[in-house]
Amino acid sequence: MLLNNNTERVMDLIDMYDNLSNIDKVRLAIYLLENKGFDVDFNVENMIILLKEVLNKLDPSYSKIIVNFAKY
Repeated sequence: MLLNNNTERVMDLIDMYDNLSNIDKVRLAIYLLENKGFDVDFNVENMIILLKEVLNKLDPSYSKIIVNFAKY
């Protein structure tokens, strides 16, 4: 029962992620990398810079928008 409930939650989370636009997926990735303090073997700062460049090309008004991450 508990396993089925968790499986449904994971599937719902995957569906929510799939429904995001590409711009929102990049924003979410930047948010997670900046605020969650991942301890990994590669340079997270370079990844954040690269993602911000990609987001700036996808959405020129990126730097002028305040994003409410509560909706994610």
